[in-house]
Amino acid sequence: MSPISPCLAATYGASPATASRPVVDATLTMAPPPDAAMAGISARSDRNAPRRLTASVRSHSSTASRASGVGPGQIGRDDQRRPAARLDVRPHVRQDAVTVIHPLAQRMRRRLALSRPGAERDDVRMRFCHAPEIWADHPTLAAGVLVVDGVSDRAATGDAVGRHLDRARTLLDGGPASALPQLRAWRRTFAAMGLKPTQYRCAAESLLRRLGKDGDLPRIHPLVDLCNAASAAAAIPVAALDRDRVKGDLEVRRAHGDETYTAFGGETERPAPGEVIFADEAGQAHARRWTYKQSGTSIVRPETRDVLIVSEALHPGAAADVEALLAALADDVAAAWPGVTPRLTMLTSERPAVELAG
Repeated sequence: MSPISPCLAATYGASPATASRPVVDATLTMAPPPDAAMAGISARSDRNAPRRLTASVRSHSSTASRASGVGPGQIGRDDQRRPAARLDVRPHVRQDAVTVIHPLAQRMRRRLALSRPGAERDDVRMRFCHAPEIWADHPTLAAGVLVVDGVSDRAATGDAVGRHLDRARTLLDGGPASALPQLRAWRRTFAAMGLKPTQYRCAAESLLRRLGKDGDLPRIHPLVDLCNAASAAAAIPVAALDRDRVKGDLEVRRAHGDETYTAFGGETERPAPGEVIFADEAGQAHARRWTYKQSGTSIVRPETRDVLIVSEALHPGAAADVEALLAALADDVAAAWPGVTPRLTMLTSERPAVELAG
């Protein structure tokens, strides 16, 4: 059974069913304005058109219609008044811990939640995904996320960090980091993207090089230290992002050329069109050249509480390695921050998105 969506529950109250919850969620969306008021692609795109109701959701939509003051026969008809809110009831595909929602419906639900007086942060949800072309261009990609709520900068992670760094040193004892299959795969990918692998290295290779040179990694924040050490131990990139500083959905996609990236030093850069970035809905790039470098915008700070941890790999057997890395991180986080329960989700081209509290 699928629970009723937070937005509809807050607007219309409890589920229409008396003894059970509905099989589908209902998402409140806005009817598009007339074509004359729209411009460019939006005016020609059918994705803005209200969806028809299906038989499987009609009973639920009827109850929602009564609550909104619109009769069942009126849903989908043009109103004589100015464009108003309409109900668009669509199934939300739930697979394990993943809720896949149409991006337009998800963004509208967030805006409606934010517009309510007294709206709390937990009313708003964000979505992380890779664009379809990323999966198509990189069929060996394995990706996973760890959602962590309620961390602080006061935690003892030193023992766990030390264990991971010992494993990383063992890797380096076996030969140069560039010879590891995990890093060879990223080097090939960077070369295919037109980047010199010796100039632009994935974050995991940079950490291992620094560890080999200095014998240790700098300490920044308990969670960042943990992620860096685990990344070096597995030779797999790991990014930790402050979710409060991400505006809307976060997508790994190719840059359009109008996004902005803020370096750690505060300088503003513009990723070149076609460059793989982590982009939010405000056009902020939270990482450049895919796994090369994070932005200073969403780095974990002392005041950070809610974090999205992302790990990606491309080598043979990457899916099992990424999952093992994130599972180990989840155990370390739970031990260091009592009461915090990390949530792990693996992503695939069939299940490319995860929805989480914003």
